[in-house]
Amino acid sequence: MECPTCQRSITIPEGGVNAIPQNLHLGFEVEVAGYISKIGSDGEKSCDACIDGSTGPAVVFCCTCHHLLCKPSHDHHKHNKILQHHQMVGLDKESLPSITKPITKRFCSQPDHEKEELEYYCETCQLLTCGDCLHKDHRTNELTEAFDANDKMAEQVGTSRENATRIITQAFEQLHQTVVERKKALLSHVEAISLSKTTALALQKEQLMKMQDEIYRYTEMISLILQTRVCNRFSGFVG
Repeated sequence: MECPTCQRSITIPEGGVNAIPQNLHLGFEVEVAGYISKIGSDGEKSCDACIDGSTGPAVVFCCTCHHLLCKPSHDHHKHNKILQHHQMVGLDKESLPSITKPITKRFCSQPDHEKEELEYYCETCQLLTCGDCLHKDHRTNELTEAFDANDKMAEQVGTSRENATRIITQAFEQLHQTVVERKKALLSHVEAISLSKTTALALQKEQLMKMQDEIYRYTEMISLILQTRVCNRFSGFVG
C-alpha cells in the first residue's frame, strides 16, 4: 500500500488498515479545522457543558477541553482549581486564527493529571498520554524492560543494603562480645593477682610477727640469765 503523504510503499500489518499508525500531525490539523468550522459557523452556538442549554449561548471556546462554553460554564472554569488553567478563546472571527496556538497544548483527562500535557504517544494503546500516565499505565516493551530492570536493581540495592547491615551488625556484636570476654578475663586476672599478693603479704606479716615473738622471748631469756649470773657473783662477794 502506498502512503498518500510520503508516497512510500508500506506493508499492511495484522489487523488491516486500522492497525497502521496514525499521522498525528495530520489528524490534529483535521481536528483544528473542525473546531474552527464549528466556531466560525453563523448563528448562536449552544454550550457543550450544559444539558438543556437554558443558561444561554456559548461565548468562549475552551482550547483545553475542546468545548464551547456559556458564561456560567466559563465562570465555573475560572473559579475551579482544576479547570482554571484552561485556555479560552472568544467566538469572534478575529479570534479564530489564535485558536491553533493554544490548542496545540493538550492536557490529560485522568484525575490529578489535569495540568499534565499530553506529550507522549503509546504505541501499544495508540493513545496520547502524559508523563505520569506513561510511567504508570502505558509502558511499552522497551519501557517495561527498563522499568523492570530498574526495579530489579532497586531490589538488589535494597538486598545488598540489608546484607551489609546484617554483616556489620554481626561483626560489631562479635567484636563487642570479644571485648566483654577480654574485659572479664583481665578483671579476673587482676583479681587473682591481687588475691595472691594479699595472701602473700598476710603470710609474710604472720611470719614477721612470729619472729618478733621469738626475739622477745629470747631477749627475756637472756635478760634472766644475766640477772642470775649477777646475783650469783654478788652473793660470792658477800660470803
